[in-house]
Amino acid sequence: MTRLLISELKVSQAATIPLVCMESSVKETRSHKPYVNMRLYDGINDIYANFWNYNGPQPELNTVYDFHAVVDSYQGNLQLNVKSFDKNTSIHINEFAPASDYNIADVYKCAYTLISEVSNDFFRGIGLWALEEFKDLWITVPGAKTIHHAYAGGTLIHSYSVATIAKAMAMSIPGADVDTCTVCGFLHDIGKLFTYAINGITIELTNQGSLLDHVIIGEQIILEGMNVTQRFDKEAIILQHIIAAHHGLQEFGAAVTPACIEAYIVYHADAVDAAAEQIREASKKASSDTIWTDRIWALSNRPHLKV
Repeated sequence: MTRLLISELKVSQAATIPLVCMESSVKETRSHKPYVNMRLYDGINDIYANFWNYNGPQPELNTVYDFHAVVDSYQGNLQLNVKSFDKNTSIHINEFAPASDYNIADVYKCAYTLISEVSNDFFRGIGLWALEEFKDLWITVPGAKTIHHAYAGGTLIHSYSVATIAKAMAMSIPGADVDTCTVCGFLHDIGKLFTYAINGITIELTNQGSLLDHVIIGEQIILEGMNVTQRFDKEAIILQHIIAAHHGLQEFGAAVTPACIEAYIVYHADAVDAAAEQIREASKKASSDTIWTDRIWALSNRPHLKV
């Protein structure tokens, strides 16, 4: 049975909709009457809701409820005026987990084939080691909390895409090494495997991710891989440099700025793939009666043409 989604709601509509409670707080109106303010999620979009004159128990976080509400509009955004809610025991919360349209197993196989075809022994060896050693993480860990690829397997999908873009760019740019761009493109975000985790349906920073950063964690993983594979080739420092420089500018999180053609290629491949993903996701959420997305904060806070 198809669930009602937030994107299908219309102002003044009375609806019963299954949603996950992501945030909940008790507040008071100016006349000191209690109400509960909530942020609710349908697996794609979220919506804010108020339950006025309510003094019962707060809804539990990361729990599915059927919300009986009337749809309102506040400052141009839809919100729910909740009349009552009941715990939904027929829909498993996993149905609301952030996911993509990709078949993660197929993406993993494509990535493995791509790296297997690399001729450079060091890059092929370190790439295959990373794929095999961390397979369970590649197919589950998201690529971010919110900005781009924020769903299960997002780090793998983004990494494979960056590798293929970087490879294509290198094949068209004189002086660029294709193997370097391919494998470094794939491994540029390997630190994210230990930076993010999905708790129920919530993407969270791990303790390691909070204390360090995916760039630093990535450097550590590559050092581990060099020790395990017993390969300390000259290409290793290039790989470490590209991981450190893949954000391009230090004000954007790069440890250093790019210092070789391949580092610039991976930096731009990463930026292009991240931007394209944000536009695709914003396009899915945009109204059908416009050619524009809503403003995309990380892309200069501007609307973009839908895809």
